[in-house]
Amino acid sequence: MVPASVCFFKYYVVVFFYTQIMVGIMVVLVSIERCAVIFFPIWYILSYTRKKALLAILGSLIFCFVLHVICYLLLVSSPPRNISILCYGSSVYPPVASNLLTSLRISLSAIGIGLYVPITLRICQLKVTSRSHVFVQSS
Repeated sequence: MVPASVCFFKYYVVVFFYTQIMVGIMVVLVSIERCAVIFFPIWYILSYTRKKALLAILGSLIFCFVLHVICYLLLVSSPPRNISILCYGSSVYPPVASNLLTSLRISLSAIGIGLYVPITLRICQLKVTSRSHVFVQSS
Protein backbone atom coordinates (compact mmCIF):
# COMPACT_ATOMS: atom_id res chain seq x y z
CA MET A 1 0.00 0.00 0.00
CA VAL A 2 1.19 3.50 -0.87
CA PRO A 3 -0.23 6.98 -0.22
CA ALA A 4 -2.60 8.25 -2.91
CA SER A 5 -0.48 11.38 -3.35
CA VAL A 6 2.44 9.22 -4.56
CA CYS A 7 0.34 7.86 -7.42
CA PHE A 8 -1.25 11.16 -8.48
CA PHE A 9 1.47 12.16 -10.95
CA LYS A 10 2.22 8.72 -12.39
CA TYR A 11 2.15 9.03 -16.17
CA TYR A 12 -0.62 6.48 -16.70
CA VAL A 13 -2.84 8.07 -14.03
CA VAL A 14 -2.41 11.49 -15.66
CA VAL A 15 -3.08 10.12 -19.17
CA PHE A 16 -6.15 8.28 -17.90
CA PHE A 17 -7.40 11.49 -16.25
CA TYR A 18 -7.01 13.60 -19.40
CA THR A 19 -8.52 11.01 -21.71
CA GLN A 20 -11.56 10.54 -19.48
CA ILE A 21 -12.38 14.24 -19.55
CA MET A 22 -11.36 14.83 -23.17
CA VAL A 23 -13.83 12.18 -24.39
CA GLY A 24 -16.75 14.23 -23.11
CA ILE A 25 -15.30 17.53 -24.28
CA MET A 26 -14.57 16.24 -27.79
CA VAL A 27 -18.11 14.87 -28.14
CA VAL A 28 -19.47 18.32 -27.28
CA LEU A 29 -17.04 20.10 -29.63
CA VAL A 30 -17.89 17.82 -32.56
CA SER A 31 -21.61 18.23 -31.86
CA ILE A 32 -21.32 22.01 -31.76
CA GLU A 33 -19.38 21.96 -35.02
CA ARG A 34 -22.04 19.77 -36.66
CA CYS A 35 -24.74 22.16 -35.41
CA ALA A 36 -22.90 25.07 -36.98
CA VAL A 37 -22.56 23.20 -40.28
CA ILE A 38 -26.23 22.24 -40.42
CA PHE A 39 -27.88 25.38 -39.06
CA PHE A 40 -25.44 28.10 -40.19
CA PRO A 41 -23.61 26.71 -43.26
CA ILE A 42 -22.56 30.04 -44.79
CA TRP A 43 -21.28 31.39 -41.48
CA TYR A 44 -19.42 28.14 -40.90
CA ILE A 45 -17.72 28.23 -44.29
CA LEU A 46 -16.72 31.87 -43.93
CA SER A 47 -15.58 31.95 -40.32
CA TYR A 48 -14.41 28.48 -39.28
CA THR A 49 -10.66 28.11 -39.64
CA ARG A 50 -8.09 25.55 -38.62
CA LYS A 51 -6.70 28.07 -36.13
CA LYS A 52 -10.08 28.30 -34.36
CA ALA A 53 -10.29 24.51 -34.19
CA LEU A 54 -6.83 24.31 -32.67
CA LEU A 55 -7.74 27.04 -30.17
CA ALA A 56 -10.81 25.04 -29.12
CA ILE A 57 -8.65 21.96 -28.54
CA LEU A 58 -6.07 24.02 -26.66
CA GLY A 59 -8.84 25.51 -24.52
CA SER A 60 -10.13 22.04 -23.67
CA LEU A 61 -6.62 20.94 -22.68
CA ILE A 62 -6.29 24.00 -20.44
CA PHE A 63 -9.67 23.15 -18.92
CA CYS A 64 -8.42 19.62 -18.20
CA PHE A 65 -5.27 21.03 -16.63
CA VAL A 66 -7.33 23.28 -14.35
CA LEU A 67 -9.45 20.27 -13.34
CA HIS A 68 -6.28 18.31 -12.65
CA VAL A 69 -5.03 21.08 -10.35
CA ILE A 70 -8.41 21.17 -8.56
CA CYS A 71 -8.28 17.40 -8.06
CA TYR A 72 -4.76 17.70 -6.69
CA LEU A 73 -5.87 20.38 -4.24
CA LEU A 74 -8.76 18.14 -3.17
CA LEU A 75 -6.34 15.25 -2.71
CA VAL A 76 -3.94 17.33 -0.62
CA SER A 77 -6.74 18.72 1.54
CA SER A 78 -8.35 15.32 2.17
CA PRO A 79 -7.08 13.00 4.89
CA PRO A 80 -4.20 10.79 3.73
CA ARG A 81 -5.19 7.32 2.63
CA ASN A 82 -3.35 4.34 1.28
CA ILE A 83 -4.20 2.66 -2.01
CA SER A 84 -2.89 -0.28 -3.97
CA ILE A 85 0.71 -0.13 -5.13
CA LEU A 86 -0.62 -0.54 -8.70
CA CYS A 87 -2.03 3.02 -8.49
CA TYR A 88 -5.37 2.46 -10.18
CA GLY A 89 -6.64 5.76 -11.55
CA SER A 90 -10.07 5.42 -10.02
CA SER A 91 -8.71 4.94 -6.50
CA VAL A 92 -6.22 7.83 -6.59
CA TYR A 93 -8.77 10.64 -6.44
CA PRO A 94 -10.76 11.44 -3.30
CA PRO A 95 -14.52 10.72 -3.50
CA VAL A 96 -15.44 14.38 -4.10
CA ALA A 97 -13.06 14.60 -7.07
CA SER A 98 -14.20 11.24 -8.45
CA ASN A 99 -17.83 12.32 -8.28
CA LEU A 100 -16.99 15.64 -9.95
CA LEU A 101 -15.10 13.96 -12.79
CA THR A 102 -17.72 11.28 -13.35
CA SER A 103 -20.63 13.73 -13.38
CA LEU A 104 -18.73 16.09 -15.68
CA ARG A 105 -17.92 13.33 -18.16
CA ILE A 106 -21.48 12.00 -18.16
CA SER A 107 -23.08 15.44 -18.50
CA LEU A 108 -20.72 16.51 -21.30
CA SER A 109 -21.37 13.28 -23.20
CA ALA A 110 -25.13 13.65 -22.70
CA ILE A 111 -25.06 17.24 -23.98
CA GLY A 112 -23.01 16.20 -26.99
CA ILE A 113 -25.34 13.33 -27.83
CA GLY A 114 -28.41 15.47 -27.11
CA LEU A 115 -27.26 18.03 -29.67
CA TYR A 116 -27.64 15.40 -32.35
CA VAL A 117 -31.43 15.42 -31.94
CA PRO A 118 -31.89 18.86 -33.58
CA ILE A 119 -29.18 17.99 -36.10
CA THR A 120 -31.06 14.85 -37.13
CA LEU A 121 -34.37 16.72 -37.31
CA ARG A 122 -32.81 19.42 -39.49
CA ILE A 123 -31.28 16.85 -41.85
CA CYS A 124 -34.67 15.13 -42.18
CA GLN A 125 -36.29 18.51 -42.86
CA LEU A 126 -33.72 19.27 -45.56
CA LYS A 127 -34.33 15.87 -47.19
CA VAL A 128 -38.08 16.42 -47.26
CA THR A 129 -37.76 19.87 -48.81
CA SER A 130 -35.27 18.65 -51.42
CA ARG A 131 -37.65 15.85 -52.43
CA SER A 132 -40.57 18.25 -52.77
CA HIS A 133 -38.75 20.27 -55.43
CA VAL A 134 -39.49 19.17 -58.95
CA PHE A 135 -36.44 19.15 -61.12
CA VAL A 136 -37.12 19.55 -64.81
CA GLN A 137 -34.45 19.08 -67.40
CA SER A 138 -34.07 21.94 -69.79
CA SER A 139 -33.54 21.14 -73.40
